[in-house]
Amino acid sequence: MQNSKVSKRLGIAIVIIQLLDIIIHVALGRPEPLRIVSNIVILSWMFIVQMGWLEGWKRPFSFIVIGIYALLNLIFIVLPNILTTPELIFMLAVFVFPTLGLSAWRTKNA
Repeated sequence: MQNSKVSKRLGIAIVIIQLLDIIIHVALGRPEPLRIVSNIVILSWMFIVQMGWLEGWKRPFSFIVIGIYALLNLIFIVLPNILTTPELIFMLAVFVFPTLGLSAWRTKNA
């Protein structure tokens, strides 16, 4: 029961971080497609897990999703992109590292 409460709270925190990330990018007039796709990947994962559609596959699926999220953000950093400024890289760290940590913690507690 305790793990369930922790997982739910972690899921809520992850969703809030993803939504804030999208809102900030759009508000700054710099919606980065790769970053928004990575946000949608995580939000979709949260929805699928919450719906209970992954019984028996929750942990492997979660690791795959976290890996895709990390890969999309790594591609964003590595690919030359004239729109990627130091400020955007800083924002990436502010949102991506907590998401990766919370997602791993949530998967462990699932």
